Amino acid sequence: MDSSFTPELDALPQEWRVDRFDRFFFVQQGKQVSKRNRVGNSQRPFLRTKNVLWGRLDLAELDEMHFTDEEESRLALQPGDLLICEGGDIGRTAIWHGAVQQCYTRTIFIALGDGIAPKSIQNSCSSGSGTLLKLEMFTLGAGT
Repeated sequence: MDSSFTPELDALPQEWRVDRFDRFFFVQQGKQVSKRNRVGNSQRPFLRTKNVLWGRLDLAELDEMHFTDEEESRLALQPGDLLICEGGDIGRTAIWHGAVQQCYTRTIFIALGDGIAPKSIQNSCSSGSGTLLKLEMFTLGAGT
């Protein structure tokens, strides 16, 4: 762990690793909505902050914008991706299950490492424990 990292946590078991969130997961910021991105041949559905609710997604109204080939490969949602809002109710999370083909994101999404269950991270975010320990740290306990 980085020596400048000082978590504000109660005592944890010594075998638990405490570190920055982005050291455990691939964190990707989505695409910004703009007038320029509303024009183009490759209009695709994308999730906005308003689509991500506490523990679930509202897919009734999906907006669309143009995504380049590079953006499509970088921002395409995959089943199991964890979506975290940075606006509105900060820390709101939901898991993408692939309900819409070729759907992309403008919110933050997390590709979880092998053996890490998205549901456990989502539960941590919604537990009221400081939005995933302020979204700057995360703990992996024994058997997690």
